[in-house]
Amino acid sequence: MYRVLLSEPNAAVATAIRVVLEQNSFAVDLVSDVNDIRTRDLTKYATLVVDVHREGRRGLDLIEWLMIEHAYFMPRVVIITGDDPNAIRGALETIGVCEVVIKPVNATEILRAVIECLEKSPEFAVQ
Repeated sequence: MYRVLLSEPNAAVATAIRVVLEQNSFAVDLVSDVNDIRTRDLTKYATLVVDVHREGRRGLDLIEWLMIEHAYFMPRVVIITGDDPNAIRGALETIGVCEVVIKPVNATEILRAVIECLEKSPEFAVQ
């Protein structure tokens, strides 16, 4: 069973994503504040799902932090954003984001993105 760390501040959206992932054999841990990701042992997760459409770039700052602090083991990251994908895509690719899902989002899109991330680099899959 693959573990996913989900950072989504909207409780209803987080619950919908969690249910779909768990129905498809993923174990999901939720954090409502993106900064809580910094306190987790990220080597336990196959994929991070992070909503970066927040005030003050906190989501993108977290991804940049991951690239610095976890350069030896960069987890696969699925980004959820409401921003124009063309405006941020270059930055996201530079910092190692695996998939970008644009809002409005549904849980099935997140499931697809998580699976695609795992397929892109199965040698790094953490279960």
